[in-house]
Amino acid sequence: MLRDYQVKLLKMMLDAVRSGQNVFLNSPTGSGKTIMALNLAKRMIEEGIARKILYFVRTHNEYLPILRDVKKFNLDLKVIGLIGKSRLCDNPLKWLLEELEGRVDICKACPKRGMYYPVNYDELIKAESLYKYLKTIPKDYCKYYTLVKAIQESDLVLATYPYLVGYPRKLIDNIAEFDFMIIDEAHNLDKLNEFMSVTLSLRDLEILKNNGYSVDDYIEFHKSRYDARKDIMFIDKSEFRSHVNLFDQELLELYEDALDGKLDGKVDLAKAVIRLFRFVEHLDYGYLELFLTKRSFKLLIVDVGSLISQSITMQSLLMSGTLPPEDYINKIWGLEGKYIDAEKMFNLFQANRKYLYDPTVNFNYKFRDKYIPVAKRNLRILLRSLPKLVLVVFPSYDVIEQFRDIANEFGALVETEKTKLEDVISQVMNGKQIIFAVAGGKLIEGIEIVKDNQSMIKSIVLVGVPYPVPNDYTKKVAERIAMKLGTINVFHYAVHVPALIQIKQAVGRGIRFPHDKNIIVLMDQRFRFFFNDLNIKEIYKIKY
Repeated sequence: MLRDYQVKLLKMMLDAVRSGQNVFLNSPTGSGKTIMALNLAKRMIEEGIARKILYFVRTHNEYLPILRDVKKFNLDLKVIGLIGKSRLCDNPLKWLLEELEGRVDICKACPKRGMYYPVNYDELIKAESLYKYLKTIPKDYCKYYTLVKAIQESDLVLATYPYLVGYPRKLIDNIAEFDFMIIDEAHNLDKLNEFMSVTLSLRDLEILKNNGYSVDDYIEFHKSRYDARKDIMFIDKSEFRSHVNLFDQELLELYEDALDGKLDGKVDLAKAVIRLFRFVEHLDYGYLELFLTKRSFKLLIVDVGSLISQSITMQSLLMSGTLPPEDYINKIWGLEGKYIDAEKMFNLFQANRKYLYDPTVNFNYKFRDKYIPVAKRNLRILLRSLPKLVLVVFPSYDVIEQFRDIANEFGALVETEKTKLEDVISQVMNGKQIIFAVAGGKLIEGIEIVKDNQSMIKSIVLVGVPYPVPNDYTKKVAERIAMKLGTINVFHYAVHVPALIQIKQAVGRGIRFPHDKNIIVLMDQRFRFFFNDLNIKEIYKIKY
């Protein structure tokens, strides 16, 4: 049974879809976006607006809850998820599928080619994951072709973000014909460039060199150009080409041997030469810029908006609890459609949050060192008084390390780049009461800590505004925005909106059910520029 506001939102979305528009739904976590999207899909298929729908989510873990909701609410939709062939294949050469993006057909001589087994959806739900279920089908049948057949017979196909772009997108378009897309957590579209990046690591080059192949030009160029003070460094492609001999005859012959599967027992060497040639090939692509990191060469897209507009090739529903503003979607992503802000329209969950503001600190790079002692003093006071569980959110891993002493003092769990969500949940269930997390990190993007149908997170402290890190990459992004929209718009679109999305993500972590309540502390003078964007009606200035 849909709630009253969900019924109204569903009608608005259906009206927009019937008129041929895209729909952009901004609705907070806990408002029922998934069930509204599934009801929209059902109505569209019933009315003949769509025949087959693609539903994009962040991870494979999100497949099963959707399958369960379809069954729970009797939506009468045939739903299946997509898993990559390389993960399902039993062929020892399956690694070639990932490295070569389908240029090699390792299925050609396989006796199980085209052999599929009917999917039992009840058993799939019981298995708790699509991958675990597919492992249970009889050995005479191909897991991948079983999946392909199920996709062709389904109404709704679940896929992860990499299938929005590049070779994975071509693969899914070749399996079946789709005429509508649903994109969940659509604020992540700004990260699509990660799936189109090309990396050549120093480790791969060292493997080639240790096997007697000539790659010294690459290694010496990196050594002479990389500035260790920078996390990422822009390099003009013409400068790179003028100093590096890209490959010689011996490397070319090694590459051909790798393609032919002749490097049996030398998988690392085969992968290294394939990655080298993939990097060389993509150097010619004008939409990719060259950067150096500490241990690699990287080709990255800086005009992510163009990539997004090229990937949204059919009518779509984009939804998120932290969707960018309408003007950002129009001007940066290049998309038009019906923008529905459910949070403001129905004032969803605003009464569930009490906002506190600490203007006594400023984490601007110029002043940060001056204000760190003040922030530590204030944070100590807050951690002693706020309701637990407390989630403390910092702008970066560098800043979180400056508060490591506070974490140790209060026994806080500190997020690192290796932190696993399941470990965090386990520690909280065992009594951990304070978490130090990073804006844009794994925890803020995806953690849900719930018990007895309520969120365990009671307080959220944002220590500093999570503006994008100023580096060569973000500088290039800003330059591209200036070229398209003029310099007057750069700060808003390249700095303010990305920070707003991360703030809204952090603020939204504590509300999982309509009855959840949170205290939100904004610790930085610059948060005042976001009060209106956050739809804050009332805020209390902290007096320590």
